[in-house]
Amino acid sequence: MNLVGRSAHTAPDSATKTSAVDSVLIGSAPSVQDPVDAHVGARLRHARLAAQVSQQELAHVLGVSAERIQRYECGAERVGAGRLYLACRRLNVPPTYFFEGYEGPAAGEDPALAGSGPIAEPEERSSRLAVDRLIDQIMQRIRNERSGA
Repeated sequence: MNLVGRSAHTAPDSATKTSAVDSVLIGSAPSVQDPVDAHVGARLRHARLAAQVSQQELAHVLGVSAERIQRYECGAERVGAGRLYLACRRLNVPPTYFFEGYEGPAAGEDPALAGSGPIAEPEERSSRLAVDRLIDQIMQRIRNERSGA
């Protein structure tokens, strides 16, 4: 397997194929920390400590090194969806736990959406709002169950 552009902070247990474009984008030094990754990492640490799980134990469950868990927790490295799912199961938290309290960029400031035009048609927006309301209701029910209400 030809590995191109593997950054210096990437552990051997994360070997993946990358394109030449990725190697230019990734570079050899850590890039600017993504605020979502930092938030998810902080929540991972909080959940791990609350569950009284060591970095070594969580690393074993996720199939990575303890050093990688440290990088996840400080936001230096992004947690993949599969590993986030395994962390949820081991730490007994729902996937939404990792995003609770995150305040994303203000409307119109998200660079991922720059130049993309309207986000959705009105029917699609109303569907998304309905789904968001359901998620909020589910999260409230979970919070109430946890607090014993």
